[in-house]
Amino acid sequence: MTNVVLLLGDAARWLRIEDGAIVARGDGFSPEMPDEVRVVAVVPAREVAVHQANLPNLSEPQARAAARLLVAEQSAGASDGLHIAIGPEGANGDRTIVAIEAAHMARHLAELATLGIDPDAMLAAPLLLPRPTEGWLRGDLGEEVVVRGRDAAFADDAVLTPMVTGGAAVVDLDHDALEAAVVAAAETPEVDLRQPPFAKLRRWSIDWPLVRRLAVLGLLLATATLAVEIVTIAKLNATADRIEAANAIRARAALPPG
Repeated sequence: MTNVVLLLGDAARWLRIEDGAIVARGDGFSPEMPDEVRVVAVVPAREVAVHQANLPNLSEPQARAAARLLVAEQSAGASDGLHIAIGPEGANGDRTIVAIEAAHMARHLAELATLGIDPDAMLAAPLLLPRPTEGWLRGDLGEEVVVRGRDAAFADDAVLTPMVTGGAAVVDLDHDALEAAVVAAAETPEVDLRQPPFAKLRRWSIDWPLVRRLAVLGLLLATATLAVEIVTIAKLNATADRIEAANAIRARAALPPG
């Protein structure tokens, strides 16, 4: 399977990934799309807020509702206009949460739709970096630089970054490490933003081999049912003949001699 990564933003770019490596890249949204391709769109870091939360033993709707409350508390504002996406439950109930303005999601999807693109997944740019067990990582994505720690991920900023990291050292990923991280993130998104109400509609397709098998089974069932009905009718007819014969004998016995 080929993955095409679309880096959204003012200067859009694309990457084509095959066999676990980036094999082509370019500007804009006009990569050559193979027949079997999975499209992953990456939303700019400046448009998202990434959170980590402990939400153990919750269903997906419950976890999403809890995540919305958490985002509202941490942002000190209403979350009505936000699209909240959550990652799968990790160790000890840990989940990654991404908040983005619903209007941004709608705009990106609409712009891609005009190009005939309906991405299979959408990621937040900071989550292209792996989550470190400790310390901080930084990656240069071209249009923007992103930073990620154990509990935070954001666009690099001369003022904000030292405040969030507490002045701790930030390790810059080299070219190879960054590309490996992008490949891994595209293959297995930590949080796919295409969750309700922006989930991708799955096309319903007919499984013709299954249809043929079901047709054969249906024919066999109909044949068996018909055979049972024929046997039942034959038995009923035989019983009726016996009853009729017995009645005739009794009737003749009741008649006077001669």
